[in-house]
Amino acid sequence: MRPGLARTSLICCLWCASAGVDAAPPAEPAAREVIDRFTSALTAEDSGLLRAVLPRRGSVQLRLDRLGPENGSFTSAQVEALFRDVFDRTTVRSVETLRIEHEPHGLAFARARLRLTDRDGREASVELRLGLRDEDGRWVLREIRESPA
Repeated sequence: MRPGLARTSLICCLWCASAGVDAAPPAEPAAREVIDRFTSALTAEDSGLLRAVLPRRGSVQLRLDRLGPENGSFTSAQVEALFRDVFDRTTVRSVETLRIEHEPHGLAFARARLRLTDRDGREASVELRLGLRDEDGRWVLREIRESPA
């Protein structure tokens, strides 16, 4: 390769790499905002607030034992309706975000602990595992799985 061409190629590669790093929005603040909106919807017991964090198309995987029971793949409108039913019979006392992890290719995972009074009037602690995906520059919830805390 000619020295001038090699130097030009190297400069173009470095410029493209730096432009890609600078142009890509950081995943952590955007994913954290989705988690914060989700937990706010839970504590407010307002299923309508979930609309902002659910996908516009496709489905959300749910496994809700204590909150549900619901298990399967649901549209955003169905998720909103299911949580409306959850809020009719369950009181969410508090939500604590335990961890948020980011993976390459627009994925993030979070864990949150809920303290609630369930449909039978019992106090409970439930852990939610949340899966998020960056879709067209917008972070959305794609998975909500419940496990005992």
